[in-house]
Amino acid sequence: MDEQQYHRLLVQRFADNTCSREEAEVFFRLLAQGKLDAYLTEDMERTMIEQERSFEFRRTRKIRWGKYAAAAAILILVVAGSLLWFTKNQTPRTDPASLVADIEAPAINKASIRLSNGQVVYLDSVANGSLATQGDVSIMKLADGKIAYSGSASEIAYNVLSNPRGSKVIDITLADGSRVWLNAGSSITYPVAFTGAQRSVSVSGEAYFEVASNKKMPFKVKVDRITVEVLGTHFNINSYSDEPSIETTLFEGSVKISVDSARGQTMVLRPGQQAQVGSDAAIRLVEHADIDQAIAWKNGLFQFRKTDIQTVMRQLSCWYDVDVVYAGKIPEDKFGGNLPRDSNISVILKALEQAEVRFKLEGRKIIVLP
Repeated sequence: MDEQQYHRLLVQRFADNTCSREEAEVFFRLLAQGKLDAYLTEDMERTMIEQERSFEFRRTRKIRWGKYAAAAAILILVVAGSLLWFTKNQTPRTDPASLVADIEAPAINKASIRLSNGQVVYLDSVANGSLATQGDVSIMKLADGKIAYSGSASEIAYNVLSNPRGSKVIDITLADGSRVWLNAGSSITYPVAFTGAQRSVSVSGEAYFEVASNKKMPFKVKVDRITVEVLGTHFNINSYSDEPSIETTLFEGSVKISVDSARGQTMVLRPGQQAQVGSDAAIRLVEHADIDQAIAWKNGLFQFRKTDIQTVMRQLSCWYDVDVVYAGKIPEDKFGGNLPRDSNISVILKALEQAEVRFKLEGRKIIVLP
């Protein structure tokens, strides 16, 4: 088998999600080097032809890129606000010189815990085992890096777990058995043990919750002016300060969203729904939310669905701990598809450049070029 045949087979296997881990590693290495561009375009054009035969296109030529969305990492790019892929006469404008520098994905967890006495424990510099004891509550760092609280307390004492930008996702088990995953650039304030009539925590950034059921002690999450009340459920909260709205996406159970404002608005969510609260404090309901996209960060993916460049860059900025600058007019391109979050930033930018959006990487700064 010659090199061309191998590259074509590699792209096909990756598109079908049948390649091995070793083949996937080769795929991403070749992708970053630009050696698969022609074969990706060839495979996508072939898919377009097959779909053209199976159903009539509308003028916008909406294409069901199902197999690529299912594949673990091929980025399908949506250009200039439509769902058109490149035609044979279009070629991506790539600037290899812009990707000389590179930034690796977070390899360690840089989170820290501020104890109730003010002491700060940095998790990347402590061994597995017991981290601290607060009253009758033990704080443990497990072998897989997870943090777990166990025990009870008669007095309320609060800890703060902070996961900075450029840090791996951290997983914590609270004293009641509830589990919380924190994305980079996020924090959670919580009691070392829950007492009284309710369980209450506060969050900034993004967190995924699996709340232990306890009907006698409702669980409440406070985010800015919003309170999410649950009994036992799975849900995601995205409350980054640079996002246009606070989004609560429900996966299982039910939650009640309340906004502390003059409106006094509340809403109960069912699984598959999402509540969005913007600067006007109004709750907007998304009936059929893209729950896979909402939880992609926890599953190790960047997942885009007709996503604008500013939203893409906000995610990259937080994960890789980089600053983003727009040189001139902000591109109006839209993007869709999946990429693994453990990729070097060069792989991500290389994929995005296929949509004729160009970048320059200077240290820890991404410049989006016009």
